[in-house]
Amino acid sequence: MNYRFPVRRPSEASEVSARASSGPLSTLPSDFLDSAARRLGWSALLYAGEFAIAYTVVHLTYLGGSSHWLSLLAVSVAILVSVLLYLVVRSRRFDSCWLLDVGLGYWVFGALCIDLTYYLGVLSKGLSSAGISWVCVWLVVYPLVVPNKPRKVLIAAIAAASMGPLAFLVAWKVTGADLPRAFHFGGAFAPYYLCAALAYVTARIVHRMGIAVREAREMGSYRLIRKLGSGGMGEVWLAKHRLLTRPAAVKFVPIERVLRNSVSTDTGQGLLTRFEREAQATAALHCPHTIELYDFGVTEDGTLYYAMEYLEGLSAESLVKRFGPVPLDRTVHLLMQVCESLQDAHHAGLVHRDIKPGNIFICRYGRRYDFVKVLDFGLVKGQNELAPTDDRLTQAGTITGTPAYMAPELALGRADVDARADLYSLGCTAYWLLTGRTVFTGTTGMEVIMQQVHELPAPPSAVTGAPIPPDLEDLIMKCLEKDPDKRIQSAEEVAQRLSRIPLDNPWASEQAEAWWQEHQPVATAPEDDAVSSFEETAYSPRSHATAFQVLTQRGR
Repeated sequence: MNYRFPVRRPSEASEVSARASSGPLSTLPSDFLDSAARRLGWSALLYAGEFAIAYTVVHLTYLGGSSHWLSLLAVSVAILVSVLLYLVVRSRRFDSCWLLDVGLGYWVFGALCIDLTYYLGVLSKGLSSAGISWVCVWLVVYPLVVPNKPRKVLIAAIAAASMGPLAFLVAWKVTGADLPRAFHFGGAFAPYYLCAALAYVTARIVHRMGIAVREAREMGSYRLIRKLGSGGMGEVWLAKHRLLTRPAAVKFVPIERVLRNSVSTDTGQGLLTRFEREAQATAALHCPHTIELYDFGVTEDGTLYYAMEYLEGLSAESLVKRFGPVPLDRTVHLLMQVCESLQDAHHAGLVHRDIKPGNIFICRYGRRYDFVKVLDFGLVKGQNELAPTDDRLTQAGTITGTPAYMAPELALGRADVDARADLYSLGCTAYWLLTGRTVFTGTTGMEVIMQQVHELPAPPSAVTGAPIPPDLEDLIMKCLEKDPDKRIQSAEEVAQRLSRIPLDNPWASEQAEAWWQEHQPVATAPEDDAVSSFEETAYSPRSHATAFQVLTQRGR
């Protein structure tokens, strides 16, 4: 098995250098450009503040409270333009590449205003010079903070440096001052052009670094766009296929980190073999309500990765937390789709082991609203230490789940766990949707697990106080049976019983669309809705609780 990508050849280094100089600015990572555009706004605001303070100090200290009207005009216009540029950047209505090009013009304009006030003050006092202008600092620092294409920076840097001689000539003409005898034109302005050369060198280095970042983010056929989230064991990125431009969510888990935190006997090759087997099994699922796997493999630096479809919506967990318990008719509608995904997986011999609201994703799929996608069929498995007070637990390599949704046989570490464990978790999920509460609660994950094994759950109607059809409540309680043999035996049976529940107003596509149009859950979703964690947990009488965290993308 070999899914490694070829290492870049040494001769390609020159290609990177060439692209860094001549390639379009859009070849840089989008988050790199967005960050640079934001820094442009803050730089403009900082420029305005420092210019105002510096001018006030010079005006009162060195010029005795009097200054030329053109100097005051230059300062006022510079501050006004800087504040306007800051507001334009903050509005986020404009493309980052366009803003960075505008920033080059602002760079030249800023140099002119600094030089103009400087030489008006110098010549009005009959001084030959007051040292090197602050424009030199402005020339060198700007391309470090706000990078751009090197050739554009070179042109703008020469123009900005030329503002020195231009400002001097304007100030000389306006003030009518005699040219100081000690003034040497070449010596006065040579530092400006030296700084312009340094600005160009800086721009090349920064731009080349951006190109290197972009190329480092290219994984096979996918180009990484921006990071959606990260956790203790990996990261998830928004990516696009380089040819199809299809968006995808790409997860990364470094192999050495998995092995370092694992207490199992898996070797690196054993982990790759298991990763391959489970990825292929998941990719073989064809239910539209199961997250689709596009690609998987291993990078040169030993990082497991797999790409899956990118979805826009929110999890069932977020749905309840943000909008409260789900109405009866909508709950049935969502559960029916989960059952369809589980039927396909169970017939393929796969057990999810971690069915929970956080892994049930509700999205807008084409023109269909409230479309359910079941996430995380356990592509990567492992374990690391988890504190006993953590609210998520599991067992050494074989028992997976989340305490509040974990079947008793999983908690007990039984070897004969089958698809009925998913049905228990489905019952817990239905309980959460209807009541907004988990079946059992506790201060630690272990306490919740012990309740899953030994305590009888309260009927959901006793918790919510709202009327629940007896058929639905009986279905949920049958899913929550401790003994798998007394439990409902298949996802098909759950779906059949759900379809027979009498509903006064079944949830229809028109209702779903109206709800989405009203609440706009994608546009207003909080930042942490973009990523959810998939926790594998373990419990053994001979070991402490352990957990392995991998990230799964959820669309904003």
